[in-house]
Amino acid sequence: MKPVPCVHEDDIARAARTGEWTKALRAHAAQCAVCSEVALLAGWFAAETQAASREAVLPGSSHIWWKAELRARQEMAERALRPIAVLEKVAYVFGGAILIGALLWSWPLLSACLRQIIGAWTHAAPVQPAPPANVMLLACTTAVTVVLLVALGAYSMWSEDSGGNWP
Repeated sequence: MKPVPCVHEDDIARAARTGEWTKALRAHAAQCAVCSEVALLAGWFAAETQAASREAVLPGSSHIWWKAELRARQEMAERALRPIAVLEKVAYVFGGAILIGALLWSWPLLSACLRQIIGAWTHAAPVQPAPPANVMLLACTTAVTVVLLVALGAYSMWSEDSGGNWP
């Protein structure tokens, strides 16, 4: 149940905060239950506020100025690097598109290479005659290199400090 507010409650709170008590307010606070609680809490809050303000240590103006300049430099660097980060993401997208295009373009050569490798593992005869060895070696090496480069690019993109989020 909520206590009924007293008409002197604000005056008691002000007196408890400032310490300027009149005899009438002291007498009323002693008799009224609501006002005695208000006086107790307002006095406690005032004492805690004074203790906290005595213990508070503000940094010097040079420290605040240094921090403001440091923050301004960091924000300026972030603004300058934002276009580079966007272009880096665009380069990853184009690199992936080029990889997919190269794989589609060289698929007949890669499938013949894979058939020969599978045929060598299973000791079966190749289905089609294999292209010359140096072309096949070049195609396989190129495919493996491209896949590794894409994997390395994806890893570097997603392991940045931003958590791999797009800008």
